[in-house]
Amino acid sequence: MLPFNIASYALLAKILERITGYKALGIEGTLKCVHFYDNQYAAAKELLTRDPEEHSSCDIAIKNKLASDNIDETFNGFEISDFKLVGYTSDKGIKVDMLAPKEV
Repeated sequence: MLPFNIASYALLAKILERITGYKALGIEGTLKCVHFYDNQYAAAKELLTRDPEEHSSCDIAIKNKLASDNIDETFNGFEISDFKLVGYTSDKGIKVDMLAPKEV
């Protein structure tokens, strides 16, 4: 769920840039209750070896649809087809078995 939330906030920042004309400096968040299960340590170590700068050229292209000075009308005027992910690349997936509760 966390990657989806990060992507959602990044998209919101891009939309706000388009509407306001200001440039977002970034998005920031705080993680709480972060934990790993025994079978996830190898996957976490693999993730930490990857270079995040290798994929830094990704951007979101947004069709210019500033139809109104009213922010509600502007937000409601967007459709999914108004957004395009440009330059996205990813590393190979890291597979981790899901832990299931033991039957009692």
